[in-house]
Amino acid sequence: MSFPPHLDYLKAVDITWYNPCWGYSGFWKRITEFQQERKIDFQTAWTHRDMKRNKELYVAALTALAMMQDTGTKWWFTKTKQDPPDALIGTVQNDFESGGNLMSVRELEIVEHFCGSLVDTVVNKLNRKHKRYEPNTALVCLLSPNVIEKLALVPD
Repeated sequence: MSFPPHLDYLKAVDITWYNPCWGYSGFWKRITEFQQERKIDFQTAWTHRDMKRNKELYVAALTALAMMQDTGTKWWFTKTKQDPPDALIGTVQNDFESGGNLMSVRELEIVEHFCGSLVDTVVNKLNRKHKRYEPNTALVCLLSPNVIEKLALVPD
């Protein structure tokens, strides 16, 4: 089995994979600390540019948790030094041919939706890159908390 060239960065010895529960709880701990450090409210902390990496890790953790729920297997996440991708999720699979284990991964490209049309947010993200994504890339859209509040106000 050959290693896909677009994933060569995964050969780095210093890459660490994290349990998604750690990423989920760690994000909420970090945003609370950030609010206290800066003496700002939640919405300001959420939209602050210094929280971008933390939100990407949070989304990767949530995606890994969703994949665990969907597949019934354990999934992990990591953040690479390079961008793209914004993050990666992976699961260990038995390789019966070699008798060892392989890591099956998905690169994540993350976009946050603040307002307007969700479709426009996704299309703008795809058009902004002016390049093709690798075949294993998943585009994940995070709804900003103010969008969720607005959706909750929409009558059934």
